[in-house]
Amino acid sequence: MEVPKDWLQHREHAREAKAKLLKQLGDDDNVFSIGLVGQETKFGKKKGLKIRVQVQDKLSTASVPTATDDIPVTTEAAPTNHGPAGCHNSSDESSAGGGELVGWTNGGWGTATCAVVHDPGGSEEDRLLHCAHVFWDDCNDAKNGDITGRGAHRGRNNGGTKIGEVSTYDRKGDYVLIEERNGGSFMSYIDDNNDYPSVGGRVSETKIDSMATSSGEDVYNMGVTTGLTTGQIVSSDKSFTFTCMNFHDEGVESTTNFANGDSGSPCYVLRDGDAYITHVGSYRYYDRDGIKTCSGDTAQQGNAVGTAGYYIQNNENISFD
Repeated sequence: MEVPKDWLQHREHAREAKAKLLKQLGDDDNVFSIGLVGQETKFGKKKGLKIRVQVQDKLSTASVPTATDDIPVTTEAAPTNHGPAGCHNSSDESSAGGGELVGWTNGGWGTATCAVVHDPGGSEEDRLLHCAHVFWDDCNDAKNGDITGRGAHRGRNNGGTKIGEVSTYDRKGDYVLIEERNGGSFMSYIDDNNDYPSVGGRVSETKIDSMATSSGEDVYNMGVTTGLTTGQIVSSDKSFTFTCMNFHDEGVESTTNFANGDSGSPCYVLRDGDAYITHVGSYRYYDRDGIKTCSGDTAQQGNAVGTAGYYIQNNENISFD
């Protein structure tokens, strides 16, 4: 279905207004995040976008306007529980695909996003997209150290099969690219324990903004801890203002489940049986209930937030297909 021209113009205006408000409020200690969500007013018969500002103290919102350049601004309390992220796809083997357990050789583990092609049309080398914070100790380690060269392995034990090393990382975007080592290989599918959809690409910026207005299209997430879950995109163009990562102001939030161990998990839509990446799950938002992890302990699960796939493709010379 063709997107109405009036809505596309409104969308551009909303994103510009959000960027303006971020500059205004980005240094405010009370502001937790700023992003776009749906509103009831329609543009070309399609629901529009408004700006959502989440604050630490709901009673202290004097600095937050009710609108920016005629785009409505809504304010709400930030979730009190949030953080970086059963037991699925945890086998120790030499290959890795999306939705499978891959960890740092000297640390913990998370869930690989998917295989991508680095330098398409050139060397076309396989890389594995994953979450960056799986490969550092804490934010100070990420800010002060270089995590390139850190080993990636399969299996829950640090002594599992080494399959690669970090070749590129982006702290603010919270993602890494892993290159093959020690005979490791990367598979271009999502291991959902059923259909194994091939990765066909990424969802466009325009489409994700459209989905944030409650389009009703299902989004899937495959995590080592939570397994395969289904949800909706509820916020786009999302910015964190004081955490170690900010998603480069291109964060996406979905209601798919996310818990410790899911960091890096692929969030995607299905088109003709293929998976198209919406975002890399890297942060838990709005705790719902507990779930057992691969370690046997109990972790909270909530919404999945992370950097949009289109941003990563546009900035890392990669292709998802």
